[in-house]
Parts: sequence; structure tokens; C-alpha cells
Amino acid sequence: MKEKRGFRFTLYWKILLILASLTGILALLSCLQPFCNFYADHIYGVMNFLIGSVTTLCPISVGEILMYFGALVLILQVIFPLLLIFLRKKSGYRCFVKHFSKSVLMLFTAVLFLHAANWLVPFRAAPLKVSDSNRKTFSLEEMTTVYSGVVNQLNTIAEELERDENGNVLYLYTEEDIIRAMQNGGGEFPRLTGRYSHMKCAICSPFLEWMGIGGFNYVFAMEPVYNKFTSPLIYPNLSAHEYSHHKGYYQEDEAVFISCVVLSRSDNPLLRYSAYYEMLSYLDAAFEEAFLENQEEKYGPCPLGNGEMTEEAREWMMRYANERAEYPFISQRVSADFQRGYKIAQEQYEETVSPQLEETFQETAAEVGDKGWELQAEVVKEKTYEGSTLLFLQYFLDGNGII
Repeated sequence: MKEKRGFRFTLYWKILLILASLTGILALLSCLQPFCNFYADHIYGVMNFLIGSVTTLCPISVGEILMYFGALVLILQVIFPLLLIFLRKKSGYRCFVKHFSKSVLMLFTAVLFLHAANWLVPFRAAPLKVSDSNRKTFSLEEMTTVYSGVVNQLNTIAEELERDENGNVLYLYTEEDIIRAMQNGGGEFPRLTGRYSHMKCAICSPFLEWMGIGGFNYVFAMEPVYNKFTSPLIYPNLSAHEYSHHKGYYQEDEAVFISCVVLSRSDNPLLRYSAYYEMLSYLDAAFEEAFLENQEEKYGPCPLGNGEMTEEAREWMMRYANERAEYPFISQRVSADFQRGYKIAQEQYEETVSPQLEETFQETAAEVGDKGWELQAEVVKEKTYEGSTLLFLQYFLDGNGII
């Protein structure tokens, strides 16, 4: 009679147990902010160096390829066991399914470990402190100081940029310029020092475009990637934003803030142009809201009533426009520069993406994107992109920031 073999604690199970244990330990320790702070400042960079040094050797995104491979593996993990219904008498096939399933389990456990080590722990580090003050309310005059400074910077840079004979901006910057600006910010934001994995173009750029995503990081591969249908004037700040995540600043408001601040200090005017434009996109809404509240405090709400334009409402709106005109606006040249950038990105999209692909997947991708943004807002809560406005105001008004 053949003796039955019991469970053997092989090397496979030992490695699996170690990975699962480390993942669980990291998940528990991520609840301790002092540990997360130490990890983000001293250990995360080592993980970044070890993994990024390998994946950066590949010209295409290793993380994206692994994502597609993982999706295929999960599908096969469903199909192969189902086929046992018909092939259960085939000992060779049963052995294949067993080893395939064990490989999937190991892969899944390794991915969980890398996400815990490369995202969960640094994500839970202490929020970035940009001033000694923690106030969250600012007067219209204070907002005007920051808003006007940013607008004036944009208008000034626009006049200094190199242009062709048609007056169009020449996009004179390289990825090394962006990385150097990030590294120079290491004095104030220490995690920015050291090596960087270069941004890689996402193969799935059309889907990112439909989902409203400019770029993101594959944390298990330490790779930042970007949507290739990005305006050349928006790209520098997008790249710096993803590099901020890449270096361990995973909160969205902090990544927006850091990318704008470090690029605004670059010696390359195009990088500063991109940074101030991004900064303005957050400050503008806050300023306009504060200005409207100020108007309503002085003159009461706009008397539109049931929506009909009365003489009183017309006078209120005219007074609003006249007083708003006393504050600065971006110049027509700035607007034209960025509109041209968006046009270039749109033309590239139209030349690359087939109408059939767009018709088949755009609506579904957009719905998935909307759900993803909602989920992200729920996970990060007050640390969303909009929180960047508060960081800018605290930094420039109460901190050491100089516009």
C-alpha cells in the first residue's frame, strides 16, 4: 500500500510565511505614526533604490506589464481549476494546476508586501508641516497677496520665454532639468534627495486620458508613469508631482505643494511657468470664493431672485466686475501659451487614438475613473488635491515661502 505524504514545510511555504508575516507586521506598525515617519525618512529610500535601480533599466513600464500579466494570471486562475472538472483524471494536469495556484498565491502575497512597504507605511507618515501656524482661515487681503504674486510671476515669465518667429513658446527643458530641480529641493524636503527613476510613458495612455489621470506610480515597481496626451507646458509639473510620490510623499495635497514649490525655484523658466500655472489653478478658486464672500458682506447677495435679470441685479454685477478688475489677471499671452499646449496634446490624441477604440471603451473608462476618484477622495479625505491651497497659503503667509 502506497504511503500518503503529509504536508511538508518546504522552502516555498517558508518564503510565503515570511512575506505574509512581514506584510502583517508592516500593516500593524503603519498604525504607529512615529514608525511611519522613521520608515518614510530612512527605509523607504532604500526600497526605492533597490527596486527602482532594476526596473529603470527597462525602457517600458515594468509595472504596467506586470499589471497586465497579473490580470491574465487571475483569469487563468479561474479557468484552470474549472477545467479540472473534465481533466481531473489527468495527474499531470492536476500537478500543473497545483503548482500554478501556488505561484499565484506567492505572487499575490509578494504584491501585498510591496504595497505595504512601498505605499501603506509612507502614506501614513505625519502630514507635511510648512509653517509654525496651523490656521485655516485667511482674509481676502492675505489671499490677494499670494494670488497676486503668482499671477505676476506668470505674466513676467511669459515675457521672458524664448519663442519662435510666430510667437509660440519653445519647450526648452529636459527630464534631467526636472529631476535636478527636485533634488535641489532636498534641503527643505529631505526625501527628495538621491536617485530617481525616470518617468515612463504609459502604454494605456488613452485609458488614462478617458479616466482623467495624468500620471501615477506603480509602487511595487517604483516607477512613475505619465499619460502621453499631456500638454508640454503641464508636463513639467505633472512629472514633479509623480516624482514627489515616487520619493515617498504620497499624500496628494503634499505632492501638489512640493512639485509647485521646487519647480518655482528652478533656473529653467519653463519649469517655473508650469509650476506657477498649477499653483494658480488651486489659488484661483479660493481667491474668487473669498472675493465673492467679501462682496456679499459689503453689498448683500446678488439680487437675482427667481433668476430674472433686474436693474438692481445688473448694478450689483457691474459693481462686482469693476471691483474685481482692480485685482490682477493672467495676461492674454499666458492664456494663449497654455491653450496652445492643450491643443498640441489634443492633436496628438486625435492622431493616435482610433475612433473605434474611443467609441468602444471611453464611456466605460470614464465611469471607472469617476468611481476611482470618489474612492480616492474617501480614502485620503482632507488630504485631497484641494488641501494644497491651504498649504500654499500657510507656506507663503506664515512660513518661509517666497513667491
